[in-house]
Amino acid sequence: MVITSLLAYRFKYMFFVFREESSEFRLRQVKENDTIDIKYGFERIKNNQERTGFLLNMHSTEIINEDKRLCAAVDYYFMEEDGTRFKVSYPFMPYFYILTKRELIQEVTEFLIKKFSGVIGEIETVTKEDLDLPNHLIGLKQKYIKLSFANQTDLIKVRKEILKAVRKK
Repeated sequence: MVITSLLAYRFKYMFFVFREESSEFRLRQVKENDTIDIKYGFERIKNNQERTGFLLNMHSTEIINEDKRLCAAVDYYFMEEDGTRFKVSYPFMPYFYILTKRELIQEVTEFLIKKFSGVIGEIETVTKEDLDLPNHLIGLKQKYIKLSFANQTDLIKVRKEILKAVRKK
């Protein structure tokens, strides 16, 4: 009896933690990370003044863009020669590639635009070398669909749905 109630509590807690991944939680997490960084002397540089420093560390984060949305970024932590610390946030769009049959690229692209409008930031067709081909050393190229996103959460959500569809076939 005690074990089942403990498991139910853990499941409820895990469900709560999973549901907590909302944008409010992520925004709160970004603000907490910034206050911790400021406490250790790493203030985010907001002006375009050129500074020189030694790169100490880097990690992925999210920042608020001009549209007041969370977008993916990388925080780079630096120390100048005089010991002054600062950090720079460099925004980027996480992405992944999809390989489809050549004749279906346009149809798949249109379907993805309709199904994931507002979640996918950018869709483009790119030509890349396919290292999975048997004779890839001669430079054989394939067309891929590149899906870019504003943040990692959107990327993971779309990737899960696409993987479900791929596994069904």
